[in-house]
Amino acid sequence: MQFKAVSHPLPEEQRVVREVLESLIIKYQVRRWDSQRTTAQ
Repeated sequence: MQFKAVSHPLPEEQRVVREVLESLIIKYQVRRWDSQRTTAQ
C-alpha cells in the first residue's frame, strides 16, 4: 500500500521520497560502520 501511494508522485514528491530514502540508507551505513569500528577496538 505504501509503495502504491508513491508510485506516481509529482516531481517535487519524487524528490522528497528520494531524499528520505537516501537519508535512511546513509543512516544505516553510518550505524553499520560505527558498530564495526566499535567491535574492532
